[in-house]
Parts: sequence; structure tokens; C-alpha cells
Amino acid sequence: MANMNIRDIAKLCGVGVSTVSRVLNDHPDVNEETKQKVLRVMREHNYVPNNSARNLKRIKSRTIGVVVKGITNPFFSPMIKVIEGELTRRGYAMFLSQADDYEDEIRKAAELQMERRLEGIIFLGGIFHYEKERLSLLEVPFVFATIQVSSDMEGNAYSTISIDDTYEAARATRYLLELGHRRIGVLAGAFEEQSINRLRLEGYLQALGEYGIHYDERLHKNCNFTYKGGYEAAGSLLRETDVTAIFAISDVMAIGAMKAALEMGKKIPEEVAILGFDGLDITAYTHPGISTVRQPSEQMALEAVTTVLDIIEQKSGHRHSVYPCQIIERGSTHPARQGEGPERGKP
Repeated sequence: MANMNIRDIAKLCGVGVSTVSRVLNDHPDVNEETKQKVLRVMREHNYVPNNSARNLKRIKSRTIGVVVKGITNPFFSPMIKVIEGELTRRGYAMFLSQADDYEDEIRKAAELQMERRLEGIIFLGGIFHYEKERLSLLEVPFVFATIQVSSDMEGNAYSTISIDDTYEAARATRYLLELGHRRIGVLAGAFEEQSINRLRLEGYLQALGEYGIHYDERLHKNCNFTYKGGYEAAGSLLRETDVTAIFAISDVMAIGAMKAALEMGKKIPEEVAILGFDGLDITAYTHPGISTVRQPSEQMALEAVTTVLDIIEQKSGHRHSVYPCQIIERGSTHPARQGEGPERGKP
């Protein structure tokens, strides 16, 4: 094959471009069998590394990668806008990349860091636990924004900027309990998912436990982060149970839930209260307005940029920041029907 490049070698070996790059740079974290396979393919095809191209990697690109897991989620749109604006103001460019639901965002970022000569990476969305082996693929400073991350890797090797999802979900559920609701449905993903689904479900359970209420699996409807998901899950919940309140772990789900409730002739909030999560602007423009747990998304986006650039410019090391949320009360929440539970504020 004439004029082979590093991507051709990676394809022939069945590995990522970043793996071939690490072999070329003699990184110690490459499996010996993989290393020998890459070297053998290079010899067989008379591949000679382009030193000029390799040296380009060392030239500062002033480009920051933003890898989004779930780019269709409207929560990320204003954050991306803030990130791009702040990077531009500080003399950097942004390269935006989407990772599909079933795509490994870390491996994708590892390939982009070389292809685009990224100086840093900001992750939006994703799971809450990553193995050390995966994170070690990243050779530039990286920041996880919007989710608390744990790893076998030392915490000073990466930064996180987030809310406390479990605490805030417990506070949201407690708010409904204090209104007098006892049959509270929840729209969320499965417990098994290592994402904010699980963290927010844990908060929901925690608050129920504080009030001596046992978890009823019939009140938990699996739901993805879409309007349709919230619409279908809420419809099922309202047909099959006697819930007086629905806690949707995202505003997108809550909007879908409201449509389902209204189509079924339910009065909101008199017959069913609805509480969302995220603080999307659109929740103020529905009728009635949707109560929500507002995340300080703009502040988190700004800190993500500040953090990654401070590390690149050697002004500071990695850090982990947790922001508080605010419950915004609107017309979709209301005290429960008389006899549904004790007075507000009493367990």
C-alpha cells in the first residue's frame, strides 16, 4: 500500500490511532503483544514514520476538544455556547465531537487528541466510573463537567466539575414529600446504569427511606432522556398506578410527562404534580410552568474552561468542584390532595 499513514496502520492492526502513536513514541502502557503486532505490520508494509508530522504534535494548537455524550440533550447546548465563547475570548479554539450512547467517549477522545493535536479535553455527560486503563489513554489535561467521576486513577490526574446528583435528587424528592405526596413516581433509567440515572435514583430512595416509605418498583418507570421517553413512561405510570406526583430526573422527561398527563385529562398540579431536573429555560414557558431543580450550568461551563486552561498554562493543578442547585417552584407542583399524607414538613 503506497503512502501509508498512521490511520492505515491502525486499521490493519485493528487498534486505535492513539495506540499506534504510543507505540511510535515508545510509551510503556502498551500491551507487549499489541506493540509487537503494530511493529510487525509496520515492517511488512515498509512504513516509515513521518518525523515532520510527529513533530507537529509538539506544536501548540491552542485547541480544546469538547466531547459530548448525549449531544441531543438540550441541557448541553447553552454549556457548549459558553465554553466556545470563553475559549475564543482567551485565544483558544474549540473542537466539538459527539459520542453516541454506545460509543466509548474516552477512546474517541484519545484518538482526537492526536488527530487534532488537542491541548486539553472537556467531557460533557458520560458515566461516573472509569477504569484507570481507559483514562491513561489520555495524554493531555482533561476535565469531566456535569458529573462526579470516580476512578482507580489518582484524583489529581483529572478534574471534575459537577453537582452532587444524589444529594440534589434526595432534596427534590424530599420537597415533594414535604408537600404531602406519598405516592411519588420516578422517571429514570435502570439502577444498573453507571450514570446520573443511578445517582439520582439513589437520592430518590434515600428521601423515601427518611420518611419510612418502601421502594415500590411499580412507581419506577425506565425512561431515556427524551421527550418521547418521558411521555410514554408517564402515560404508563398514570394508567397503572395511583401516583399523585412524578419526579422526572430531567426536564426533557418532565415535559413529556406533562403532555401525557394533560392528554389523559389530569389536572396539574391538583391531580398530579410534576417536578423536573436541570433548569432548562423552556420549563418556564410551559403551561403550567414546570418546577425544576436548576443546575448552575453556565458557571460550571466557565469553570470547566478555566480549569483546563489553568492546568495547560501551569497556573494550577487538577481540582474537583461541586456546585449547589436551586429548586425553582412553578405551577406544576402543589400540596397533595387532603388525606394523602401528613402536613408539609412532617415525616
